[in-house]
Amino acid sequence: MKYIKKYGLSILLIISLSVNLIGFFRLDDSNRKIEETNRLVSLHVEQSIRQSMGFVGDLKVSQSQQSMQSLQRTMQDLAVTFKHWVEINQMHRKPNKVMQQGLSGIESMRNLIVHHLNNQYIANNNQFSEYDLELLDKLQENLDHLLTVYNNIKDRIPELSSLGKSDGGLVQVAGNIEDMTRLYRHSIIPNNHPNYISFEEAVAEAIKQIPLLKEYKLYDENSNKPLIKEGVHYYQLKFSKNKDKDNFYIVSVDAINAGIRSFEVTKENTSNKYISKTQAMEIALEYLQQFYQGEVVEEMFEMKVTGEKNTTIFAFRFTPVINDIKMVSDAISINVSSATGDIVQYSNDFSESNIPNYTQNSTKDEIIESNKEVFGDSEIEYEGLMLIRSFQTRYVPRVAYSFKMISNQQPMLVFFDVETGKQISSLYYIYEAVNLSVISE
Repeated sequence: MKYIKKYGLSILLIISLSVNLIGFFRLDDSNRKIEETNRLVSLHVEQSIRQSMGFVGDLKVSQSQQSMQSLQRTMQDLAVTFKHWVEINQMHRKPNKVMQQGLSGIESMRNLIVHHLNNQYIANNNQFSEYDLELLDKLQENLDHLLTVYNNIKDRIPELSSLGKSDGGLVQVAGNIEDMTRLYRHSIIPNNHPNYISFEEAVAEAIKQIPLLKEYKLYDENSNKPLIKEGVHYYQLKFSKNKDKDNFYIVSVDAINAGIRSFEVTKENTSNKYISKTQAMEIALEYLQQFYQGEVVEEMFEMKVTGEKNTTIFAFRFTPVINDIKMVSDAISINVSSATGDIVQYSNDFSESNIPNYTQNSTKDEIIESNKEVFGDSEIEYEGLMLIRSFQTRYVPRVAYSFKMISNQQPMLVFFDVETGKQISSLYYIYEAVNLSVISE
């Protein structure tokens, strides 16, 4: 019996060692395969960066559709292979933030080329503007920096997540790429920052133009860099009486001319009163006088506030009208709460836009006839001439024919340049015309 136990333990030990040895060899084999896969993917990433740089150079010279398609293809390939490289080299339980930032930069670059640059290229009859060519120069420069950084970090991945270790410049180059993307897509001066007022000036102007902010304290003072969206450069400021209370003002101050671009009020509703549409309209019109005193088109819609019984937001939109042209770019939105009569939101992207000289080279009927694929089977209503500032116009004012249609079961406005006949913008539009004299109490 004693010998049986002894031999039995020996056999179990041998089996255990064999299993562990087999596991070791399998693990070693798996590691070698992962290393080989990583090496191949790494080479593919480097190859995609080099190919992208080459196609950027070709595209600047030829401006051909073939070169444009080749660049789009290599950019998509770069985004996919870089993502694969990141997934191989990081733990899912503890993602590598440096590598994630790098991936984010490359994704934004891919989106820039495949969508935004391509849209401008097509809109300009397969030609590039000076802004597009400037972007391609910056793109090539950033790709060159990315290649240098990538070669510096690809063999020392574990260090990237270690405190005190250099990231090899990956975060900086990713930031540069994202800044390049924002400036091309959103800046009023494509590819560049305009001259800004200081953060301190923006705070002072907010308090000057909205005096009740004197009772509040500014929080998030570290957010002192201008944000950019759809041609508007602004500082976003958050004021509150108590940081821990859900009662604050979020104010956007134009970083160029110090105008109030928007504000939003968030506070607990303790009022029991209720105001009518007519009263809300009067409050909105009175507030509008601070910013604009000319003729406007009055529109509105209503929305119920989730979690607040019997509270409605009356959302008004006032579009200035000059020489029978609706200034959509300069429209002012004012939201009034039915529960308090307070203005809870205000927004205005542009003001005092100039109507350019224009020639109507095509009629609205010709626009409809040549854009059947845009309108589809939808009923079309002509809405008149409107002034538009969009990415397609580089945020320069353009006069456009406007049409209302239904898209995805939602009302939409579509705009076509009166001179070129090309579509320059579109937006879903839920506002409806309102006449104060027929609003019921």
